[in-house]
Amino acid sequence: MLKALCASKAEEFRLLGYAGVRAEDLWSYFLGRYRREVPPLYRVVGDILGLRPNAFMTAAVREAWRGR
Repeated sequence: MLKALCASKAEEFRLLGYAGVRAEDLWSYFLGRYRREVPPLYRVVGDILGLRPNAFMTAAVREAWRGR
């Protein structure tokens, strides 16, 4: 279910002009974000649906600088 939400969000990003974003990239972003503790399902769903492109791209650039 959560991977389907990531796929939907990736499609939304593509419609906004971010063609390089894949569902797997978003899934990795959220796995890293919840590394310490897993929040309740409703919070994860809300975070996926509420993710803005600038927040994701900032994290992606930061990871690229770190060489990951």
